[in-house]
Amino acid sequence: MYIDIYKEGATGSPEHLYRCLIKEKNQKFDTLISCAEETLKTFLEAETFRLPKFRLYTNEEGMSSYHVRKGGNMGYISRSGSVISGITAKEDFVEMSEVIYTKDGEEYVEKFGADLIFDGFVISTGKTEPAGIYGLPVKKYFCKLTTKRIYNSNLCGAKKFATASAALAYIEKNKNVFQFMAKNEGWIPRVEYCSDKAKKYMEKEMTARKLQNTNEALDKANALLASLVPEEPIEREYVYGNTPKEEALIRMKELKIIPEVICVFEKNDKIMLSEFGGIIYNLNEAAAEAVEKAREKGCLPYHVICNGTMITVLCVSQSREDWHYERYNPSDGIIEAFVKNGPIEEFGSVVVNPLNGGVMRVG
Repeated sequence: MYIDIYKEGATGSPEHLYRCLIKEKNQKFDTLISCAEETLKTFLEAETFRLPKFRLYTNEEGMSSYHVRKGGNMGYISRSGSVISGITAKEDFVEMSEVIYTKDGEEYVEKFGADLIFDGFVISTGKTEPAGIYGLPVKKYFCKLTTKRIYNSNLCGAKKFATASAALAYIEKNKNVFQFMAKNEGWIPRVEYCSDKAKKYMEKEMTARKLQNTNEALDKANALLASLVPEEPIEREYVYGNTPKEEALIRMKELKIIPEVICVFEKNDKIMLSEFGGIIYNLNEAAAEAVEKAREKGCLPYHVICNGTMITVLCVSQSREDWHYERYNPSDGIIEAFVKNGPIEEFGSVVVNPLNGGVMRVG
């Protein structure tokens, strides 16, 4: 990871001072702050140095890995008041931080900013999914494998490879994993530099031979990944419930609805509602009315999505032959539902995404 340090110039625009490379093992909040502090202190030849509040920006996806790990909406604040920000850094920094330091016995106050640029290579999934409470679209990358699951993440949480050759070796070793995700989850994976800025910085440091080897490894890795993507969509194999309720429970798990919501439906037939970015609520009056309308039409409702006046009721029909077509398809997000919007009531296909333990409608 690179850290670019900027100083506020006479015109108020940032002037680049210094760039340092942080090893992956040191990519922790306190270490990054310390690196920025030490860099500034050395550059300024300061005797004493204080950062009442310092903001490290992320220059790409607009969210940092520290934001993800620590939670919160605008980043993680340390005990000293320093902050890792989820704000995307721009060419002209909207906010810089005051630095108080002494030199030759004199005290100075100047403004500085820092920009984080992740280096290395990542594997894009080729998918963009909503994230956060507002469901803003975020490009997704391969994150990690466990014995039970395959995880994806935003750029900051992605698995990073120091070289394209390392990414190629990993793909060759786990070829079956990427093939499975391409067939079942609609991935179109591809190895990429972490960002255009990272590519620029990294290529500048490469010899002609190393750049050639990097490009050859990238071509091989992406050719292999492309060969794993099926030309035609593959029909998924489903396990069906013996009753509409069993089928509903299976669908709720496929939608990654939080276990507490599934449990109250299983034990008490209680239906919950997703609103905003998949946040769970009790049914409101309009949602309860839509649920009753779906029941009157012979369906078993199991979850509701609210988008203003539009109520989307996820339900299981009585016709077992139709269950296959009603299911959620993770490759394109399509699911069959009953929709009520004022006086208009109809069954049809909608596009949804599992999010925050609930479900968000995106189309």
